[in-house]
Amino acid sequence: METLGEQLRKARLARGLSIEDVHDATKIRIAYLAAMEAGKFYELPGEVYARGFLKNVAKVIGLDGDELVSEYDRIRRSLETEHREMAGRDLDQVRRRRRPERRNSFITIGFILIVIAAVILVLWNPFSREEVDVNTEPHLETEETIAPDYDSEVLPVAPYDNSEEDEEKGEEDAFEAVVPDDSSNTHELTIIANDRCWVRVIADGERVFERTMLPGETSTWKAEHELRIKLGNAGGIILKYNGVDLGSPGKPGDVLELSFPLPES
Repeated sequence: METLGEQLRKARLARGLSIEDVHDATKIRIAYLAAMEAGKFYELPGEVYARGFLKNVAKVIGLDGDELVSEYDRIRRSLETEHREMAGRDLDQVRRRRRPERRNSFITIGFILIVIAAVILVLWNPFSREEVDVNTEPHLETEETIAPDYDSEVLPVAPYDNSEEDEEKGEEDAFEAVVPDDSSNTHELTIIANDRCWVRVIADGERVFERTMLPGETSTWKAEHELRIKLGNAGGIILKYNGVDLGSPGKPGDVLELSFPLPES
């Protein structure tokens, strides 16, 4: 069965196109196009970009963009499930290895307590003391016993698995930058509102827009160096950057801050 990357490469070659031709048509970096054909989607800036890239490339090489995105989502869910299962097995192995250590600790402490108890019994045994000579002047004998101080056992604690949170954080971080158009020094951003969404836009350090966009409304901004936006309902808008359709950057109600373009690697 062909992989997703093999499908992209085969369709491109069938049309007699080079990677440079696809780059010219989509404005997507050649390095990202090569990574997609090699199946290395983890080298892309994030999931929203991967879906946008697949749709734009599909238009050029004659494939169904929605089918490619569905296949990408299916592969990603399968990998996430596999990673969670592997993490669970590793955690069980760690717990099993620690159980013998815990039993050994109990045995060691119990042995020490028995030895100390035996020593105390010997020291305080009245039959082991010398008899007092009634003809001699009595004198006082003092014995001091200092109880040993034992540290309570510290049981090992299994590490907390926060892979899902990392994953969610990583998904949010992926929206902090967008792929630049290598062929132009101008950065152009378009927002299409599908729902009410508060938007603030800063172009080259100057605030140029700040209000609530209504459904059906479209706005475009340009900057020479940088565009930064803040969204109050990321699931209610669609982004286009330098002609590349990036789709919706988040879920309904998500508050996101994004910057454009993506810094050069």
